Amino acid sequence: MAQNHVLIVGSRKTKKLTIVKDIFGVSDFSSFLDKNAKSHTGLIISNGKIVCKYYTADVNIFVDEVQPTLESYNEWLVEFQSSQMKELRDSIQGIILTLRVEILSRHSDQFTQSLQHISDLLDSEYIEDHTGDNEFQWNGFKVVVGIMSEDSSRVDDSWLEKLEEKIPETGFDFVIKKGDSPFACDSCTASGSGDELKAIVQSTQWPEMRLINNKRGKSFKVSETTDEFVANFDEVLSSLHNAKNSASHISNEDEKSVYVKAKVAELLDKLNI
Repeated sequence: MAQNHVLIVGSRKTKKLTIVKDIFGVSDFSSFLDKNAKSHTGLIISNGKIVCKYYTADVNIFVDEVQPTLESYNEWLVEFQSSQMKELRDSIQGIILTLRVEILSRHSDQFTQSLQHISDLLDSEYIEDHTGDNEFQWNGFKVVVGIMSEDSSRVDDSWLEKLEEKIPETGFDFVIKKGDSPFACDSCTASGSGDELKAIVQSTQWPEMRLINNKRGKSFKVSETTDEFVANFDEVLSSLHNAKNSASHISNEDEKSVYVKAKVAELLDKLNI
């Protein structure tokens, strides 16, 4: 089993399995889904895969399900911070929370506070476990995916703009998804397409990945790469992290999407040694 693990948490009909399909390339769920199960709680999908121009990686996806209320999400976030969940926190390289954005239209302070606490906890535990490695923060990704539905029309635009400011301040990226277009739609640049999620996932440095040397036309594990390639890759990840911070301050979603796509293309080009 691959050592790359991602946790996806959300209520029903918040596109959890759509993300598994679009981002991690899983098209057949028959061997993972229990037809008699009433929820996706505890679902483990072991054949996820990330394939891009610069590397490939096998990924296991853990899926958990909560009730479609803000209270249920808050309870899960508190539980995730418990000592009993440390083994899970240590094993994952990414966490994706999916929710209908209208549940955040009121009383979201506890939710954002919990996100901040989780970011701080992941950082502190990672630094503690990597003493002497000059690591200053957790190197995985954290994303809140806000699903816009017909009910989302009740969400005031000004409040949505506040969420787009508040959530990134916690260390979590905030991706808004409207409509039924795929998350991995390369041609989608409009606000709400959700295509930013693909860039976030692909910019992650996975524990196990096969980097592709384009000039030589072959792939190899990270442990087998040259020092030059590893140095370039680390530089890209550091630069991309800075670019994400810059993008969080762009209020216009269309401009932010264009900026992210351009920056990702520019930085990944550095890997073509």
